[in-house]
Amino acid sequence: MPLKITLAATDPLAVAADVSVIGVGVALGAPPRGSIVAALTRKLGQVVTRTLKREDFTGKRDQVAHIVTNGKVRPQSVLLVGLGDQPLTTADVRLLAAKGARFALGARATSVAVTLPAGVEGAERAAAEGLVLGAYRFTRYFTGDRLPKVELERGFVLTPAGARVGNEGKAAVDVGQKVGEAICIARNLINEPPNELYPEALAKAAAAVCKERGLKCTVFDEGALEKKGMKLVLAVGQGSVRKPRVVHMTYTPEGGRAKRKLVFVGKGLTFDTGGICIKPAPGMEEMKGDMGGAANVIALMAAVAATRPPNVEVHGIIGCAENMPDGNAYRPGDIFGSLDGKSVEIINTDAEGRLVLADVLAYGRSLQPDAMIRLVLESRGPGRALPPRRGRGRRGHVAHAPRRGAARRPQERLGRPQAHRRPLGRQHHRRPLPARVRGRDAVGPRRHRRPLHG
Repeated sequence: MPLKITLAATDPLAVAADVSVIGVGVALGAPPRGSIVAALTRKLGQVVTRTLKREDFTGKRDQVAHIVTNGKVRPQSVLLVGLGDQPLTTADVRLLAAKGARFALGARATSVAVTLPAGVEGAERAAAEGLVLGAYRFTRYFTGDRLPKVELERGFVLTPAGARVGNEGKAAVDVGQKVGEAICIARNLINEPPNELYPEALAKAAAAVCKERGLKCTVFDEGALEKKGMKLVLAVGQGSVRKPRVVHMTYTPEGGRAKRKLVFVGKGLTFDTGGICIKPAPGMEEMKGDMGGAANVIALMAAVAATRPPNVEVHGIIGCAENMPDGNAYRPGDIFGSLDGKSVEIINTDAEGRLVLADVLAYGRSLQPDAMIRLVLESRGPGRALPPRRGRGRRGHVAHAPRRGAARRPQERLGRPQAHRRPLGRQHHRRPLPARVRGRDAVGPRRHRRPLHG
């Protein structure tokens, strides 16, 4: 059951919610700690002072204090979250809401309310996103006692009591909820086991998202890939009974007139054994997440459909395959053609990611975009050079020109970056060894044969 989020102008101690979340601190726009404590003390008595003293709560960033109200106010409990002493951003509001939703889940609450800090532009949307993301749990395969006993059903985004709740604020909350749900699409896909999420299933999931959100979707099966000449995608998938797919998702603005065209490309290896150059057994179960780039592109297209940007045409293209060892699997030493017209010699079958992406990027280039961004989930090689994220691997995006990556920097200043820019240019690579019998190697120099992303 999806979380229902409502924007309301209500006192946080008068809202009909199981948990009321209030951010406190000395940051610009954050309520002063003293005023919050005074209001709680008037309602609840000295239990507030004792709780804050026991928890050593001063309003510093990431501090929390949980106060049980014992029926003296409408919420069953109040969660104070420290916001620190720096100016607040939408990222802070999103995190505040996510922490509140996560706490409510742990407390087995069915409703949670988050009070918006004053003076943060876009706070309504950020809070709605945070509530959805914090309430996320992947429980599809839980059975017995592991099944959740209760679900978080209602969320409230609170503005100051007596303030006018306008259509603009309601629309922002609605968009925030849809964007949060789009992100959860990627989480669901990455959490699926590889026996359930194989290339055809990933393509069907992308098509279902497009159908639900009014996007155009074209799925290329093995016959269509052969006809187009995408032989590298086919080579990677030929060792699996699950045949590869390429999916092209399209958002066109209203009126059909776009000033810019953007292409996002994602790697969708639903499972990567390494092929004949098989990976070590420890950690191989994590290779189900090698389709994280494709999952992010699907989620991005869902978010684009929710925000409906004007004057921008957006394409999402994912290459879906499964890299398995088999009597029909591709081998080191094999040579294949490509959509780009170049021939490629296989040196390491665990370098399958760049093979799939070579064909998909060539297809994306044929659309003549203003910018093309590649999303991959780094599992090996230079992924180790990127700052780690919670969960599997690290996520990077590649920009050919510095100005492409620079477009992300204002967003990065609003919060911790969730993807790391990796430029492409001759100055960033050692000169590869000359190819022996074909146009291009599938990996770099021999002393660097470990796949960059496999």
